[in-house]
Amino acid sequence: VATQDYLDKNGIPRSPDDLAEHTLIASRAGNMGHDWHFDHQGKKQSIRIHARLNVTTNQAAINAAKQGIGITRVISYQVAQALDQGTLKSVLSNYEQPAMPVHIIHREGRMASNKVRSFIDLMAQKLRLDKRLNAA
Repeated sequence: VATQDYLDKNGIPRSPDDLAEHTLIASRAGNMGHDWHFDHQGKKQSIRIHARLNVTTNQAAINAAKQGIGITRVISYQVAQALDQGTLKSVLSNYEQPAMPVHIIHREGRMASNKVRSFIDLMAQKLRLDKRLNAA
């Protein structure tokens, strides 16, 4: 993601290889690191990035991108509101990796709590309805 202003000044990357010509913001949170992974029509691709700015949280990367510093890569739900508001623009959408499933691990059987079961049912319903998590 990046601001429209950044993209107007620097161009829109059309493929992951184009990222070498852009200012990148890397977050060290989770598995976002020196390699960014892409998937295009079933073909996987990894790019070793050389970030101009390295931060320790995804929120810091998002804030830097909102300031027009460059392009960052974070999880879609983290920037859903900014994308909806037009603050940030998605880039390389046709290279996104497949969605990752969400799992809830809990105790089953006689020891299972009705409160836990109710919570799981509620969360499953809410997650299915959240368009930021179900972009299909």
